[in-house]
Amino acid sequence: MLVQLPGPVCPEEDQPLHPAMSFLSIGCAVQKALMKKGLLPAELTAALGVPPDCGAVAPAEVPEPSPYGMARYVRDRWKNDVPKCRWISSFLQQALAAAEKYELRVWEGGWVAVISIIRRFPQLHEATFGTPHALVRMLGKDPTRALETKLRHNQIVVRRVEASERLQTFVESYASRLPPLSCLEVSELLQNPHVKRLFQGSELPHRPLLECLRPCCLFDVDPRATALTLRPLSERLRLGLEDLCRCPEGHLYRKLLRGEGTVALSYMLRRFGLRLLGDGNLRLSPQQAWEALGPSTELDLDPKAVTLTLRDWQSKSAQPALMPIPSSRAKLNYLTHTKPGKGYRRTYQWQPWLLWRNVRKLREVLEFYTEPFSVQNNRLFLQGGEGCGLWPLQPLVLKLARLANYVGGMNPSELSFMLGLLCQEGAKNFEIISALDTEQPLLKLRYHPDFRHPLVANNAPDWVAEMFATAEEELPSTPSGCTTLLSCNLRCEESLDTRLFDLMGKEAERAPRLARRRWQNRLLRQFVTYEPDILCLQQVEADITAPLTGAEFLETGDAAAHELAPQGRARLSEATLLAAIVHRLESEDYEWCAAPVGDASGCANVVFWKRCKWSAMCWGQGTGGAICISLAEVQEEQALLPTVVVNMSGASEEDFAATLQSLRGTAPLSGAAAEDSGATPSIICASAGFDLANQAPTIFEEQGLGHMRSAHLEVLGEELPWTEIVAPNTAEEHLRCSDGVWVAGRALGALSGHKFGPRRQGERVCRTTFPCDHLASVVVLETGSAEQVADRLANLTLQ
Repeated sequence: MLVQLPGPVCPEEDQPLHPAMSFLSIGCAVQKALMKKGLLPAELTAALGVPPDCGAVAPAEVPEPSPYGMARYVRDRWKNDVPKCRWISSFLQQALAAAEKYELRVWEGGWVAVISIIRRFPQLHEATFGTPHALVRMLGKDPTRALETKLRHNQIVVRRVEASERLQTFVESYASRLPPLSCLEVSELLQNPHVKRLFQGSELPHRPLLECLRPCCLFDVDPRATALTLRPLSERLRLGLEDLCRCPEGHLYRKLLRGEGTVALSYMLRRFGLRLLGDGNLRLSPQQAWEALGPSTELDLDPKAVTLTLRDWQSKSAQPALMPIPSSRAKLNYLTHTKPGKGYRRTYQWQPWLLWRNVRKLREVLEFYTEPFSVQNNRLFLQGGEGCGLWPLQPLVLKLARLANYVGGMNPSELSFMLGLLCQEGAKNFEIISALDTEQPLLKLRYHPDFRHPLVANNAPDWVAEMFATAEEELPSTPSGCTTLLSCNLRCEESLDTRLFDLMGKEAERAPRLARRRWQNRLLRQFVTYEPDILCLQQVEADITAPLTGAEFLETGDAAAHELAPQGRARLSEATLLAAIVHRLESEDYEWCAAPVGDASGCANVVFWKRCKWSAMCWGQGTGGAICISLAEVQEEQALLPTVVVNMSGASEEDFAATLQSLRGTAPLSGAAAEDSGATPSIICASAGFDLANQAPTIFEEQGLGHMRSAHLEVLGEELPWTEIVAPNTAEEHLRCSDGVWVAGRALGALSGHKFGPRRQGERVCRTTFPCDHLASVVVLETGSAEQVADRLANLTLQ
């Protein structure tokens, strides 16, 4: 601050002054000028004898928040100490209640940036270690839910939730677990400790409980009643879906964005079933959904594909201003320290402790992606490696979000420095090298690559190659008259404990449930990599004793012999592999049917199909758990014949032939549907206990199925080298081709086989790469139009 001095200090300018006298005179002049301007505090002016009206009045101090009587958090050593999450929550509530006094910037809706609060209060900076993501994690442990956190323009923001809103949210969550038309007594709510705590405070108005609530999709409010009555099922479903799609967030928003405003109804029922239906065991048919959503003015339901479409999706497609906090800390760090379009902030990127932590995390992520199993089941890696295990790093960073969390937005010099530190870590599966011509970083495998690459048949459409190469978000839909099929036998001769020990080592003994879940996730990863329209699984671990389906509206060929979902689902044990597969694939919009293999084998054959692509007409069961099902396309562009899929397994050649013979009496091959389909199967997925690839043509010829051709032979020019590891880790171990897919139409593409034997870990088969003894077969094929199928099946009958 510049202050004009009042005239010369000395009366005579040419008279020399002592240095000490000069400094004293200047100080007195500055003091006099400041007192005239009123720039000295009132206490100092009073001590100097200056009149009170000359000095400025000191502003009143605003007391700092002090929850539980602690201005700073101190972990007391007595019994009833205050948890840190509760102290932080109370501190933030007091700070947000007086945001204007503390000079905090408040955005629309009462949101305040967390970083500004941490910078304003040093005691909060000390308790949260100065990191917003630590504060978010601690707030997540607060049971009162008095504060809400979101992401706004890559900044973590927080707001104080009013007591009435917290009461409304709690009552809705409490009532969502009740079935439709249930009654929730007010006395039951008042006995809840959360409701008691809210009414004991001073934030809620002094009114009855029902007058503090507002109507929602779950219930309507009558202030004169003594209980809340939940809405009927149809009204609850319609209002709930409209409420969810009105302001979609998180995963639902990404689903709608990918489907351009269309999402499968099964996905909504699986993810939000408790809120929409109130009962996890309640099944909803398409007809019931059609009747419930008929009066809706915001949603349209396609009865064939069973999908929901938002009518005004264009106005909602823009990314919302407030986004939920991601669960991954690395993702949260990347979002909160990145400017849109400018990459990392340098103050964040070059902090030493965070830099080395990011290097270690980057190595762990690359180790995961470069495992043989991960490379084999990742379309991006499998297509870009050029068969030699070498990938440019920049395209991977653009396609894989987990890599972008650590190196996204870096310039070439910064990336080079980061990769130099990464090379010092010593990776197991990969190394970073540089291209001689472009000097771009390359990711190279340290082991010999032996992967199953997808191959496309001659004169195949362009979409077949795109389906094998594109990422999941850009995967094209299968056109009408074509389908993608996966077949796999999940039998394993070794015990489950041995497989889990090979997968996790001694940790499998300490955490058997975790080891089993990881093994199941590896199997599921193979099924969802290529998003097949039809899955045929053989010898899946199950405890069923009769055929069952996953849909109430599926018509069976023999109603007396086949049980529907309500009876069969009750016997589907949650501890089996079939239950884990059903739980995952049902959330991906698949329907299914299963038949037990034998009486006491503990296995079943299962067929899954995508509901948005196929609808089941009828199905039947043969001997040995063989399934024959007739599927019709939901949205066909032209008249297409039903596709008859056969899923079977056999121990010997005689059993295999007897199973084919038993399928003649099933509904798809002998009933009314057989007259339209030509009474012959379109696809046969089989697994046997012998060399099926060489013996199948003879068996099919004897059974009148000589028109069936091997899909692998048609696309690859030869059968797969091997598909099964027989007697693994024993002296009798050998390889054979006992699995295959045979089609009546034209095969467009297929997954090739391994050139060498199974990968080993020491002297044993590597179970991280081969979770079961059989390889999965992936085939893209044509089902054809009515004229094409009629010409192909002319004069062919099942003898």
